[in-house]
Amino acid sequence: MRLGTPAVERRRFARRGLAAAVWAAAFVFAAGLLAAPALQAQGTAAGTQVSNWATLSFTMGGTGYTAPSDTVAFSSGRWPA
Repeated sequence: MRLGTPAVERRRFARRGLAAAVWAAAFVFAAGLLAAPALQAQGTAAGTQVSNWATLSFTMGGTGYTAPSDTVAFSSGRWPA
């Protein structure tokens, strides 16, 4: 006993829908790449002071611990060519 059309039974519509979804996703991805602004890195001027530090937090045996690092500061400069 057949319950649907031959095309439905052979799943032609399901395959067509999947291909259309793949093409639509590819189009949206490509359009997003073309519409995205160009990214540019900004440099740091020579002689700028840069500082960095870190904090480590963890729990051991139900007790919380925090261990801060020392602050490191240096002046940015020009790397040798």
